[in-house]
Amino acid sequence: MENKDLLVILKESPLFNLSLSSKELFHSNFLWWLGSNERTFPLFKQVMERFVGTALQWTFDNISVKRENKHIDLCVKNKNKADQEPLLILENKVKSIPNKEQLKEYYEKESKAENYVLLSLATEFLDKTAIENISENGSKKWKICSYADFAEALKIIPDGLTQYECDLINDYRTFILSLHELAQQWIGNVRPDNLFKEKSNKIEECRLHDLYDKLRYSQLALMLQKQLNRTDVYVKTGYSNKSGIVEVTIPYEDHQLIIQVQGNSYRHAYVYVGKDEGQKWRKCLWNRILKEDKVVRKTNFLSSKEADFGSDKLFKDGIYPKTNSPEGKQYNVFVGKNDVFIYQSRQFCPDATIGELLENICNEVESICEIIKQ
Repeated sequence: MENKDLLVILKESPLFNLSLSSKELFHSNFLWWLGSNERTFPLFKQVMERFVGTALQWTFDNISVKRENKHIDLCVKNKNKADQEPLLILENKVKSIPNKEQLKEYYEKESKAENYVLLSLATEFLDKTAIENISENGSKKWKICSYADFAEALKIIPDGLTQYECDLINDYRTFILSLHELAQQWIGNVRPDNLFKEKSNKIEECRLHDLYDKLRYSQLALMLQKQLNRTDVYVKTGYSNKSGIVEVTIPYEDHQLIIQVQGNSYRHAYVYVGKDEGQKWRKCLWNRILKEDKVVRKTNFLSSKEADFGSDKLFKDGIYPKTNSPEGKQYNVFVGKNDVFIYQSRQFCPDATIGELLENICNEVESICEIIKQ
């Protein structure tokens, strides 16, 4: 699809627009439709053989396809076995990044399945190796497939389908291939020399802003994990308040220090693990952090005056909240169910690059970990 605007192709696809209300369920339903109708079943089998990499002895009469079985997106079962052992389970990820804990849980739920397929729009992500290595007695379970694999498997449509069915399948194939190529473009643009910039209006118009951010921040997290090359800190990516998040967690005694990037904000946070006890208690906790925490003191990670966020060229002037404001507020806080997130932040300069951001985080982590060892 060279020399074509992929966003325009998607906007013109009826099926893409229908999919926006339930991005992952839509694709699982499409697979279910292929597998549950006798005319389209040969194509369903063709797709599954592409995913698992081997011929399958399935017929329309001896298998059933289930949706949302034990919260698993798609499950293929053998009709001729009383206990209905799964022949294949498929987990589908379009708007979300695959998570090893979820895939491990699904494997344990259906440990007797013959095949395990993860169909994912994201092709590189933090948990990829861990998911591939989920195994029993050395036998690896999950086969990770892309939407390009899916589109390729739909390329040859078997005889016997109506023109309407063929048109639907061809539109769907164009849609998922365009989405895959667009995702690869977004991922490819997360390079050290590129600016850490916001999404375009065209992406917003196609209602793909959440997917754009999740893929971009997932790639950023991968780059950060590789550059840090440490086993004593944890890199995580997520999505909250309509924006992607990347953070590094540094476990320290009974709490955590976190460096977090979200949107245009670069945050330093102290996470107290325990119940919040109100505004006065938070103020006492803040004062105790500044006075007693050796890492915070020595690195100036948080401060009542001006904390040290690393390279000044990366940021605009000022630390938030502004400690010299008339209100005199020194920190922001987010209260979770079982923890309290106390933080200060700075805003990125418009010309800040991804490479500068990664270098700054790595330098900060190195300094903190060195002090923890002392």
